[in-house]
Amino acid sequence: MTHFPVIASLFKMGVGIGPLVAYLSAWSLFGLQRVIMWEIPFLGPKVVAIRIAVSFLFPLIAGWLCELVWDKLHV
Repeated sequence: MTHFPVIASLFKMGVGIGPLVAYLSAWSLFGLQRVIMWEIPFLGPKVVAIRIAVSFLFPLIAGWLCELVWDKLHV
């Protein structure tokens, strides 16, 4: 929960919406503590490796698409 105040502060400082969305997406998808504590013990390393590989590019794509939409809405 500490990431949201940091993101809000960065947004107020002028950081673009795309990098912020990419950061939040990556944080929620690849949280190391969650992967180690929950996913590997319950799902196994093979399933976790596949999940990480499949979702590897998602934060970049989400940030890029959000930047495009944000620019269209706030012109």
